[in-house]
Amino acid sequence: MNKNILGLYPHNIESYKKVKEAYQKGEKVVGILHATGTGKTFNALQLALDNKDKQIIYVTPYNSIIEHIHELIKENPELDYERDFKHVKFMTYAGLAKLSPEELEELNVDMMILDEFHHIGAPVWGEAVNKVIDSHKDLLIFGMSAYSVRDRGTQYERDMAEDNGTELFSDKIVSRYDLVDAILDGVLPVPIYKSAYINLLDYVKRLEDKATKKYKGTPKLTEYLKVLSDVKRKIISNIDVKEMMFSNLKKNGKYIYFCPAMSVTNQNDIHTIMNDMKEFLLSKGYSESDFEFYFTTGDEETLGMKNRKAFYNDKDLNGRDTSGKLRIMFAINQYNEGVHAPNVDGVILGRETSSDIVYYEQIGRGLSVRGDSWIQIEELQKLDIDTIKEMCISRDIKCDGLSKDDMIERLVAPTIIDLAGNIAFIKDLITDLKHRIRERELEGGHIKRIINITDRSFDVELLGEDLLDTLNSINSEFLPQSWNDSYLLAKKYYEKYGNLNISRKFKTDNGISFDEYGYPLGEWLAVQKREYTYGNLSVEQINLLEDIGIVWKVVKTWDESYELASKYYEVHKDLKINYKFKTIDGFIYNEHGYNLGSWLVNQRRLYRLGRLSQDKISKLEDIGIVWNIIKSFEESFKLVLEYYKVHGNIDLPNEYILEDGYNLGGFIYSQKQLKKQGKLSEDRIKLFDDLGIDWTIKEVKKNPSWDEMYKLASNYYNEYKNLDVKRNFITLDGITINENGYNLGRWVSRQRVSYKNNKLTKIQIDKLEDIGIKWNMEASYKSWDESYELALQYFLVNGNLNIKTDYVTECGYNLGAWIYLQRKNYVQEKLSEEQIEKLNIIGMIWNVSDNYSRIKQILQSRGINYRKHMSYLKQYSVIEVEAKIKYLISKGYDIIDGTKLHEIFNMSDMNMKVKYGVTKEDLIRDYLGIEKKV
Repeated sequence: MNKNILGLYPHNIESYKKVKEAYQKGEKVVGILHATGTGKTFNALQLALDNKDKQIIYVTPYNSIIEHIHELIKENPELDYERDFKHVKFMTYAGLAKLSPEELEELNVDMMILDEFHHIGAPVWGEAVNKVIDSHKDLLIFGMSAYSVRDRGTQYERDMAEDNGTELFSDKIVSRYDLVDAILDGVLPVPIYKSAYINLLDYVKRLEDKATKKYKGTPKLTEYLKVLSDVKRKIISNIDVKEMMFSNLKKNGKYIYFCPAMSVTNQNDIHTIMNDMKEFLLSKGYSESDFEFYFTTGDEETLGMKNRKAFYNDKDLNGRDTSGKLRIMFAINQYNEGVHAPNVDGVILGRETSSDIVYYEQIGRGLSVRGDSWIQIEELQKLDIDTIKEMCISRDIKCDGLSKDDMIERLVAPTIIDLAGNIAFIKDLITDLKHRIRERELEGGHIKRIINITDRSFDVELLGEDLLDTLNSINSEFLPQSWNDSYLLAKKYYEKYGNLNISRKFKTDNGISFDEYGYPLGEWLAVQKREYTYGNLSVEQINLLEDIGIVWKVVKTWDESYELASKYYEVHKDLKINYKFKTIDGFIYNEHGYNLGSWLVNQRRLYRLGRLSQDKISKLEDIGIVWNIIKSFEESFKLVLEYYKVHGNIDLPNEYILEDGYNLGGFIYSQKQLKKQGKLSEDRIKLFDDLGIDWTIKEVKKNPSWDEMYKLASNYYNEYKNLDVKRNFITLDGITINENGYNLGRWVSRQRVSYKNNKLTKIQIDKLEDIGIKWNMEASYKSWDESYELALQYFLVNGNLNIKTDYVTECGYNLGAWIYLQRKNYVQEKLSEEQIEKLNIIGMIWNVSDNYSRIKQILQSRGINYRKHMSYLKQYSVIEVEAKIKYLISKGYDIIDGTKLHEIFNMSDMNMKVKYGVTKEDLIRDYLGIEKKV
């Protein structure tokens, strides 16, 4: 495999071509997702080489990655740091975040490279990056990572490249190349994998407890305990992970040992692990001169750097050669990302993880393309097959039935020694490999892509797998056998966590905590949802599951979906909905709701296919649907003419969007670019000339001076008689909102910070005080009662207090933050009984489960089967439910209409006003006895 100057392999060359094409098409943000060890860094360095006319900031998670990049440049005889990369400034995300808002805005940068870009999901780091982007209008962004997801499997999980999402790299990924692709293409080797089921003794103990509990006092107990005793004896005699490790270490090998991230002093901290390893090697006949240990953690910056450099160059800390020794780098969170030490023979996993991302990052350090593999292969080819076979046997490498070439591949392949039992991940990887091989072989009846691996048996040894099968067979007798047994586990989960948001892989013995050998409760719930769809569950089973909060897949008729779309339009005045937007009420996102965004996408598709009735087309057009925002030149120019007739010019900002969602400003900008490239016809040039077009492609001024921003603030003060500017107020004149202008609100906020830190001059302070700035914003805070009044008004209109923390009222007050503070104070018992009661009566939901229980009690007290209706009503505050019930009773209406709740529970304010002459606010005011202010 031939490398070019920077080491771009074929897949890198292909991806870099896509990156360049994206920028040439006008994209400002471009990203790639390539597996660990496949050379992403070289794409970034090539981009830097090709853009020497730009000032570039290269941001990484760790200083160790920056060291690694400098080593790559230093080692390449074709490159010179001062000549080729003096325009590049390397920084860590943490270093970027330490800069003040002013320093971020003043950065001299045209392009930003974000390494391991999923880290921008971290609030502080992400905010720093966003500040740079916001203050540099023409900034180009290049991002690369192996994975785009941050905090996998937690409530904070966030995909920084979510398709059709709002993240920085949403729909900006131009190249994807995963670990399986890299192995099949021969870019990364197939590893030899050695592991063991290390928790089998714990499993035996749990089964002994189960057997004793179930069969106490019966002959069956003696029978089970005897079987388990035999298994325990085999586990003790057959499973020794240290021996497994020792038999797979090369005496002059080079390894990275991943230590636990959350270590315990004197148990599994890095120095205890190093000392245990030393004692073990000495006990196996090694002398201290036979091995060299290194270590690196985030706490040892200077010493860690020294260790990393020595390990990288096969030296000890005094510069002596160690290439003939066993070399082990002990690391905590230092080699997962972006750093590759050359010629590593494998990795030792001493860290158990539930994250597939962390796992594949770790083994990727061993799989990375090794610099001397080809030399080793050439030397081994000179030996006869019997010698090669003996070498495999000595290293405990499976070789039966393999050709000489395959055995050589295994001899040079990296070894993954898994001491922590991360077995599920390697099984998933092998399954994916086999599946992808089959896809490539059978797709379309012929091979679509070459498969560059001949050995497909995969050397994966899992000690204790036969014993695990035996224990699983025994365990199956103790797991839930009936529907009711499984339901009781699900109920315990609900009672503990208040929901059934359970991963499909969740297993448990008690319904609360994960147990690798427990009952597959997540899988059982998935089956219940499928059976519900097929109509195979009894009414009793459905009611029981709904009682513990199960969320069935939501399916709605066209009219029901349209009603939700109408509600969205009432609130937002458009139908610009993300295709993943889910909702229960039509206008607030709810992850358990109906996918309204997907429904609208389908309506547009049916419209294009001519399969949507005229009645449905008319209804959707009544609520502002935009069928097609891609327009021909003639259609676009007609809109330009209409704009000209009203404004007398066509000097539009590039981001000027029409009400139907069409980017008219972007159309004019594209015509200017075409003329500049000589691709616009003379006829079209004349059309625009007749309208007085200015063909200059104007550059946006990036950093207005302090005096220029002060002028805007002065204009604001003269117009509004105060300087209480909303933080997101963007303007060009200081008076009106203009999204192409400058963020005056943020600038005013920064002046307060600068004042507090003594960074303003006396003249600047005097000028700002002349236009009414309030240095201490606490002076503008509202009292508790004033804030409560605003919350009351919000509740009367909306029927709830489900307010985002950044919600600001028309008067500029951050009501969302105040509501958040009340919930926090409630938990910390800082609210008075009177304050709690006042918030209770306007629907404050302190606890979702409590609100659910109160509504359930109301329905039960009126003889209503709550199980049929709670899945819908639990979204409302108890106050709104009670107010509507009171209204229905007072007017003689039935709360239940047939089998459904009365329609008033599902009506918009507009429809309720038309049909019943009342609004939600009217009902709540009447229920609470609050007079409406005139």
